[in-house]
Amino acid sequence: MFALNRTECGALHRGRRLFQCFTIAVCLFCFGTLSRAAPDEGPMACVREVAAPQFLGNIQGLPARVEVTVELGTGGTVPSVKSKTEVDWIKTEMALAFGANAQYLDQCRGRTLRFVVSYILDGKPTDKPVSETTIRMPNEFVVRYHPMLPAAK
Repeated sequence: MFALNRTECGALHRGRRLFQCFTIAVCLFCFGTLSRAAPDEGPMACVREVAAPQFLGNIQGLPARVEVTVELGTGGTVPSVKSKTEVDWIKTEMALAFGANAQYLDQCRGRTLRFVVSYILDGKPTDKPVSETTIRMPNEFVVRYHPMLPAAK
């Protein structure tokens, strides 16, 4: 028969107790990590690929700040792109950049994403349309376009 003396029983009990405490600590850590709300990553968390908005030389309606609303369907499709602007070429550019030329993650289906596109006049005059687009997370695209030189006669 197997028998433990008092010292061995105490050590065994402390070992079990230590294991129980360790197990509880691990469970609490895991539960806390899983239950913690994920930080809002903004609409870019749903983007697989999106075309950067551009300046194509038409200065009508510029400078501008455009709010773009994109509704996502199944398979990353875009049933609707709405732009808060009255300028037709900007509406077309937003529909291309955030709709026809964009791909979104399927797990975001049903969501409505909001982006902001700012067109800012900046830089030296050029003879052809020149622009640079930067992204300000979580949802803004800034298009800096150069002024155009007067057309030569």
